[in-house]
Amino acid sequence: MPAKVSVPDSLATLLQRFRSCFSAPGYEVFTAMFTGFVLRPVERTVCGMLTGAGLAGVWHHSRAHRFFANTRWDVREVGLILAALVVDLLLGPDDPILLAVDETLTRRRGRKVFAASWWHDGSAAGATKIGYGNSWVILAIVVTLPFCRRPIALPILFALCVKGGRSKPDLGRDLLDTIAETFPDRTIHLVGDAAYGAGHFA
Repeated sequence: MPAKVSVPDSLATLLQRFRSCFSAPGYEVFTAMFTGFVLRPVERTVCGMLTGAGLAGVWHHSRAHRFFANTRWDVREVGLILAALVVDLLLGPDDPILLAVDETLTRRRGRKVFAASWWHDGSAAGATKIGYGNSWVILAIVVTLPFCRRPIALPILFALCVKGGRSKPDLGRDLLDTIAETFPDRTIHLVGDAAYGAGHFA
């Protein structure tokens, strides 16, 4: 019999909100990866998450890798459920939703890495701010928590940039529109850098 993931009751109740996004086997791996992500804050790799969940050596690591590579689930559906949780639990009923949009580079190499290319990388060392990998447009909800001294941004949706494809402002606008359609009765504010200040974005 395969090992079961031990998840605290409060976390299990929270994760149950995402149950409709996955098949039964996929949901089991999802809960394991999420638990391992929380309990393994340093090594947030697939194998690191397995270790955090107490499943290293119990599950073969390919089971976790297949979840990200082959399991059928809609990442946008997961993101919208996450957004609803953030709004319900961390914002007041009349608070506006403060969104932040930006892009980030995940450094990846290899001929089989889809959409990997040279992109702007603001965190790169030196005067040449470029790096090779996958560039993602990220949309986050900015919240203020009582135990944090500064506001924090919680990523909820993202879009992969492809060379020769749609522009980053276009991808960001799609993400913004998705949240606006999901929360039609909420006031929404958006912050971003100059790249998203283009007239066609507005």
